[in-house]
Amino acid sequence: MDFNLELSDPVVDFLGPEAPWQGIGGEYSISLGRQSTVRPGLTPGLPLMKAGVGAFSRLLFGVLPASSLVVSDNLSADEELIVELDRKIRLPQPHLDWVF
Repeated sequence: MDFNLELSDPVVDFLGPEAPWQGIGGEYSISLGRQSTVRPGLTPGLPLMKAGVGAFSRLLFGVLPASSLVVSDNLSADEELIVELDRKIRLPQPHLDWVF
């Protein structure tokens, strides 16, 4: 499953222009599958998701499905992409006491 991501990182509001790190916000092409990849820049023709770092992290960690994050958090995308993400990203609910 492939899509474009416009990721916003609110940490930039707290960093000065001289800070060596400016957050992870930006435009990315995402491919989720057996071997997932992230590439800088958008790929023409792919659906677009707009999300904040927190919402996107919650999606990838399995905290909430995309359909819930559209309602409760900073995440938006076409309905087709949301339905596909809900169907394909099925992770167990995370627990704080997990040992990795």
